[in-house]
Amino acid sequence: LGYRYQHLNDIHNNSVISLINPGDLISFHIHTDAIDLHDFFTQWQQALTDKWGLVVGLRYSQLPEYFRVNEFNPIASMLVGETKTKVNDRGLVNYRVALMYQFNEYHQLKLLHGTASQDVESILFSEPKQIQTSEIVHAYKQEPWLITQSLYVNETENLVRRQISFNNNIFMASVVND
Repeated sequence: LGYRYQHLNDIHNNSVISLINPGDLISFHIHTDAIDLHDFFTQWQQALTDKWGLVVGLRYSQLPEYFRVNEFNPIASMLVGETKTKVNDRGLVNYRVALMYQFNEYHQLKLLHGTASQDVESILFSEPKQIQTSEIVHAYKQEPWLITQSLYVNETENLVRRQISFNNNIFMASVVND
């Protein structure tokens, strides 16, 4: 059972967003007041037999729900507006389940399934990146070696992609969160 607390004070981020029409560039100054982040997590491990084991984990993360966004148009050199932007899915629940089989003292097979999420620290207005994964792992351990082979399938959502575009003789970085 665990708890993690983070206090972040006065966060600022600057991003330039390139819109569809060439020359339409908007600079976002992302600002939030001091925020508190909370994580609660637990893990339970159980030997089912002398060869089989089970591990179950759960994490709840409470992330900020709002960010203040200042829009600045660099071409006109003017502030376009300030908004308080709601960001969805900020109370995140993630889990992990692993079923393990110990063949002998050297070989172990693990079947895992779980979810994970991660905020993109450099782009604070984005939705958290979310991953769902299923894995089969074989581990061979004989001191001093640990060799693992994995097969996995991941499904991801809300990835932040950075693009470089060239508009009006200026290279601009664009950000897409989808």
